[in-house]
Amino acid sequence: MIELRVEGERLLLKAKANSAIFSITHRLEGRRRWLTNGGGYSVENTPHNLEVLAGLPNVIVVHTTGERTKLAPRPKKPYQPLTKPFPHQDAALTKMRGQKTFALFMEQGTGKTKVALDWIGELWSLGLVTGALVVSKKGVHRQWIDSELPTHYGSPYLATHWPFRELDKALLDLKTAPLKILAINYDALRTPTGKQTALQFNQVHHGSLVMIADESQKIKNAKSMTWNAMNLLGKWSDFRAILTGTPIAKDLSDSWAQFKWLNEMIIGIRYYTAFQKEYCIMGGFEGREIVGHRNVDRFKEKTEPYTYRVTKAEIGIEAKADNVWTFELTLKQRQHIQELKKELETMLDSGEIISLTNAVSTLSKMQQVSDGFILDADKKVHRLMAVEANPRANAMLEWLDSDEEEGKAVIWMRFVEDAAIICEALTANKTNYMEYRGKDKDREAAVKSFLTVGGARVFVANPQSAGTGLNLQGLCNRNLYYSNSFNAIDRWQSEDRTHRIGTKGIVTYTDLIGKGSLDNYILRNLRKKKGLSQLVLDDIRQLLEELD
Repeated sequence: MIELRVEGERLLLKAKANSAIFSITHRLEGRRRWLTNGGGYSVENTPHNLEVLAGLPNVIVVHTTGERTKLAPRPKKPYQPLTKPFPHQDAALTKMRGQKTFALFMEQGTGKTKVALDWIGELWSLGLVTGALVVSKKGVHRQWIDSELPTHYGSPYLATHWPFRELDKALLDLKTAPLKILAINYDALRTPTGKQTALQFNQVHHGSLVMIADESQKIKNAKSMTWNAMNLLGKWSDFRAILTGTPIAKDLSDSWAQFKWLNEMIIGIRYYTAFQKEYCIMGGFEGREIVGHRNVDRFKEKTEPYTYRVTKAEIGIEAKADNVWTFELTLKQRQHIQELKKELETMLDSGEIISLTNAVSTLSKMQQVSDGFILDADKKVHRLMAVEANPRANAMLEWLDSDEEEGKAVIWMRFVEDAAIICEALTANKTNYMEYRGKDKDREAAVKSFLTVGGARVFVANPQSAGTGLNLQGLCNRNLYYSNSFNAIDRWQSEDRTHRIGTKGIVTYTDLIGKGSLDNYILRNLRKKKGLSQLVLDDIRQLLEELD
């Protein structure tokens, strides 16, 4: 009998050179060599190589695994999500149960983040995981912690997101029960601090770690620095999932790289050239371009058990979806807001302010500061920072980039200076946009360009001027409220510009929320359909108590 040892990344065939082995060496992939002193034949441990070598006559396979860190047992509690899943989400979770690796290929707006969180929650409740590392696009990684977790996740947790200099020790404590969650973006993994901190987190939780690659089309190139960083981190994870609404952006090789990271055993081919030979038809210049695919049914057969796919059209949801996109204000902005807060509290306590009208002026100043500018007594604008350093403008660009299909979007704002900042940021970002302003012919041209395939991607408008009479539906299902007024009627009328007869699929409405600003308070009142005229001074006092 010949012994084939599976030793981590290596396969070692304990045999001397003979004709049977020489006859199959050309079928093996990757690095391979004869060891000195008759030690055997060493090749890379890939599913393909294992299958070929195990097929030799009189071979026994011996698995040798290193000891894993023994972790404290986790409490087993029934998991109950905070939000009830839709039928398609329940179907996805049902298929994920019992799997260590899985791909959620769900279109944007169908709720794949909630499915992933419910999966993590169930793993935690079963005592299988203590930590979760989420990697996503810049900005989206914050939403996992600031928005999605509080909305959907139903068990105790401790969480933080990039940026950070070092991790809170509580996130590395395996003796306490709450799930530890770390969220970071792909760009941060290319920095020494981001990569090493994420690696530290994974190593500590090795043995009970789940890793999520959100917007996994970012790792479609297996030769990229991002993929290599993800591969390093993935070696420490026990459970993995990839999430994307665009699994095949250009060709099957895009999916291969994602599945390679997820679980190499699914497709069973480690090297890109071998994958091309099996699944791609080459052509073009010197035969280097992928011009078609072969064996597609085989590819689907191999990946189907580990995949759940759904589109917005398939689930037939024609509704509105409300989201928030959080970001951090600068220290200078927070200090300005606190000064205005103290000023307003003093006037309220002294009786100097006896009507809401007086208070609203100060509230508007607070909102302007959080948008990155202030107005002096002569109504002259003074910006607090350059556009490229404006946190709200950068959050807007992050939100735009989070769209997997780069679809059209409407950006609504309150102040004239907001529009100026938005347009400068879009111009610097080389984003094709039209602003709804000026003469009638200019406004008509803006609408026409936005409603044309290949025309402006972004429509910048104020609810007071564009919130009524316009039909912006058809090509656009995304709205961003860069800033809101206190006028509830303006808000709801502006929402109806993209949600009306002719609308297809889910229409999303996202609000930028600066931590420590008035954004949350204004949005809460708007959702209650509570306008400025319905507020009283006690409402202002409550608001000031909430500002930290």
